[in-house]
Amino acid sequence: MLMLQLKRFKFDNICRQYLKIKRNVEFPYMLEMPHTGAESEIYELYAFVEHVGGLKYGYHTVTIKSQDDGKWYNFNDTAVTSVQHQPFRTDITHR
Repeated sequence: MLMLQLKRFKFDNICRQYLKIKRNVEFPYMLEMPHTGAESEIYELYAFVEHVGGLKYGYHTVTIKSQDDGKWYNFNDTAVTSVQHQPFRTDITHR
């Protein structure tokens, strides 16, 4: 299992405060991590957490790919919903 956390804020010297970076992040569905002197490890994404709101407020949701049916589901504080769109491109060929 591999877990990555992206720093999504920066300090603005003009405003003298931290600001949330709101641009989209592209991340591959499959990630190959080379090892020295050994075969590479390939990780398949099956969940991601998103923050909604500002730097000092908001909430998190998680989207998870079900091992049972292969569909993506979004979990928040009050509901679980099926994701109607595919979060990742499926026309990319992987090694």
